[in-house]
Parts: sequence; C-alpha cells; structure tokens
Amino acid sequence: MKSIQSFPHFFFEDINSLINNLKNYKKILIIHSNSFNNGNTQKKIKNIIKSKIEYINISKNKFDINSHFYKKKLKKNLDLVLSVGGGSAIDTGKIIYNKISKKKKNNYSNKIHFGVIVTLPGSGAEASKTCVINSSKGKEFLISRDFIPKFIFYDRDKISSNNKTQQIFLIIDSLVHGIESQETILKSYFSNTISHLILDKSKKIFKKMINNKNKKLSNKIVNDICMLSFFGGIAQSECGSSFCHAIGHTLEIHFNIPHSEAIFLSTLIRLNYEKKLKLKSKFCEFRNILNMNYKMLPQIKKNKFKKILPKIDIEVLIQKTKKDPCFKLTEKLINIEILKKTILSMKKRTKWIT
Repeated sequence: MKSIQSFPHFFFEDINSLINNLKNYKKILIIHSNSFNNGNTQKKIKNIIKSKIEYINISKNKFDINSHFYKKKLKKNLDLVLSVGGGSAIDTGKIIYNKISKKKKNNYSNKIHFGVIVTLPGSGAEASKTCVINSSKGKEFLISRDFIPKFIFYDRDKISSNNKTQQIFLIIDSLVHGIESQETILKSYFSNTISHLILDKSKKIFKKMINNKNKKLSNKIVNDICMLSFFGGIAQSECGSSFCHAIGHTLEIHFNIPHSEAIFLSTLIRLNYEKKLKLKSKFCEFRNILNMNYKMLPQIKKNKFKKILPKIDIEVLIQKTKKDPCFKLTEKLINIEILKKTILSMKKRTKWIT
C-alpha cells in the first residue's frame, strides 16, 4: 500500500511545519494588526517567503470590502488568505477569503485556501463558522461553513509574551462562550459537554494566571488557553451566544472599546443583575474571580472603565441590545425593568463590581 505523502494537517504544532506548508503557496495575502511585527514567527515568515506576500494591516486600513484599497488587494492572483492575530484579523480574513473564493469556485486550478495564525487566543474565531464585522449599521453577523480555516497555527511563542491583562480579558470571552452556549435556544447535549469542559478549564487557568509571577506564561498555561479558545469558538459557532454578548456588542460599538473588554464589562452588569434578582447561574461560580480580576486591573484601565459607566444611556443601551441577534437567541426572558434598575444603581455607585 502506498503511503499518503500529502495528508492534510488541520493544526501545525511547530513553526517549521507551518513554513514548509506556506512554501506550497504562490501568492499569500496576510491580514494582520500592528502587533504582527512583534513576533518571531512573523519575522520567519517575512524572511523566508517575503517575495510571495501581500499585506493588509487592519489597524491602519479600516475594513471596507468595497473600498479602492481592498478591491485592489482582491485583484491579486492569490491562493492563500492568511489571518494573523485575534478575532478582528480572523473575521476580516473570512470575509476576504469568501469574496475571492466565490470568484474562483468554478476554476479548481485557481482554488484558494484560508489559514489562521492565532496570536491572541480567546475569541474562538479560528474555530467558528460565524463571522462578526463592525459596520456603520452596528454588528453584522455572517455564517458559512467556508469560514472554517484549512489550517490553524497557535503561535505559542507570541502568546506566552502577551500582555497579561489583555489575555485575561480574552480568557473571559472564552468562558462566556462556554456558559452562554447553554443558555440559547440552540443548546444541545453536545454543547453541554463542551460547556462543562470550558468551565472546568477556565477555573484552573484563572488560578494559574493570577498566581503567575513571571513575565512569560508557561507552555502548559499557553496550551490550555489555546484549547479554551478553540472549544469556546466551537460552542459559539454551534449554539450562538446570549445576554452578555448582546450587551457587550452594544458597549463595544458605542464606546469604541475592544470586544473582549466589552464582554468583561457586560459580565459585571450581568452579575449585578443576577444579584438583584437573587439568581444563581453559572456566572455566580466565577463572581469572586471576575471581581478579583477587576481589582487587579492596572489603574489606567480602571479609570477608563470608570469613565464609561456615567456615560451609559440606559434606554439606548437596552434598545440596541434587544436588537442584537444574541439577545434573540436567549432562552430565558430577561427582566428589562430590573436590568434598567441594575444599571442605574451601578451608575449611581459608579462601581462595576458587585
């Protein structure tokens, strides 16, 4: 029996395997943010295959698929769209890949692939068939099986050096995906199994992150964070999200803050809401951890969040939250009047934590 020489890989465990795979492509479009230049993996890619690469920096070029800049990039004879970074870079790559692949679908010789190098794990975008894009209309949700990448590489070297505060926000996003996948009308036995795995792993990771005194994260912690992001992405992809993500999306757009920070703040709103109603959800198990994470934030971040609270227009927040698809997936009805009173109480106290 002949051995299979070109058996496809979904994950690449080391940088050399990734590089060897990338050498098979003639023209690569890399979607990235400003952090792209800070890692050893990125430097190796640039040095080894730099003549084949086109770049889009989403930090400098606001995403608009119909703009002259993006249209020009899409005209290149590409055979790989490669997203490097976190959720924003990955979701932008999904849209661009989808746009190009539709043009090429009738020509198999010009088949294009989509790959992901994750440097900011937590959003789970690398494992999700959902794509979320910010536009003038707010959050736009697109779903396609084509959004699942051909391969994923977790850049463990870069992840180990990520800003601790930023990485904790991303872990909380993974945690919320796990909890909320069990609160939507799409939940199942399968999602319940993944949810339990995420919650159990989250507790262990939070303890390790809080106790970690080193500048770099250990390989064990990095591997656990990557696993959490991957399974959180699957949970979100299969079942959607609910209450926290609906509020978080509204805060993100209105106050122009990163998605993971907005989700963190929305979990604090939810904890205050549940305390008022004397409810005990899965979030209650993480109340002390979430409150502790807030207290451990750098003062500059606390000041930033403190300024947001008085500026929240409760009526506008509720109105936009109710229109969010995640709110519509919520299985249990939310008591809107109690939610309004909760946020009003937080504004008066000027405190996020319970």
